[in-house]
Amino acid sequence: MRIFFGLLVILIVGLTACSQTTNKSHFQSDKSEVSSKITFKKINGKAILMGKSVKIFNNRLNEIEEISNIPPQIVDIVEISDSLFNDTKEICKSFWYVKVQGEKINGIVNGRQVFEIQNSNQDTSFTVEGNQIEILTTDFLGMGVDYNGDLMGSLLTSQS
Repeated sequence: MRIFFGLLVILIVGLTACSQTTNKSHFQSDKSEVSSKITFKKINGKAILMGKSVKIFNNRLNEIEEISNIPPQIVDIVEISDSLFNDTKEICKSFWYVKVQGEKINGIVNGRQVFEIQNSNQDTSFTVEGNQIEILTTDFLGMGVDYNGDLMGSLLTSQS
């Protein structure tokens, strides 16, 4: 019962933090300003890309394609932006830009649609009625309720 209440408190803090706004100086939001300043760090990895509508951008963050209703697919992660970006006033909607390459996708996407696959002992696969099922551990490349080990509510309070 104590664990339940502890998880409930964490959930409430996370939801409260996500509804608060942030100071724009900590996150970049203007695309025209961002495209000239965006820098990436190289990374080699795999990710699951999914979303109802995935916008693909070029290096100047101009939209070059929009793909609707794509099934989740595994892509290569080439680079990740070194800064968080935000196109709203909600801190929990912040994300990293991610350069990906796949069968039909090659460009920069919003990290909120990218789930980086981790090598983990928790990963498992099994077969059910002839269907192979694989469970993977992933990292979300958008802002969550915690960032660098801090719950967002405590981070917002300390930055104000």
